[in-house]
Amino acid sequence: MDLIDDLGNGLVEIKLGNGQRFGKYHIENGLKAIESLVYEYRKQMKDPGLFTIGTSSPTLVDAFIVPQIYNAISFFVDLEDNICPTYIVEN
Repeated sequence: MDLIDDLGNGLVEIKLGNGQRFGKYHIENGLKAIESLVYEYRKQMKDPGLFTIGTSSPTLVDAFIVPQIYNAISFFVDLEDNICPTYIVEN
């Protein structure tokens, strides 16, 4: 997730010129990948909890997804278009 994380850095936008389009594209792809992993993982659980990977308490995954969502909002990514992990939109 280094690429997604680095996109929040303003220097990336300056070096790339059109950082908005580049950032949005890669954030969308990264969140789609996370969404599919989380969906498959939670689908296997009998009674998933409220947190990202179905636990009843926060994990590192929950801590690391917050900056990614912030970046997505900064780059005007539509989080409800099956891009954002469903647990965030639902909760």
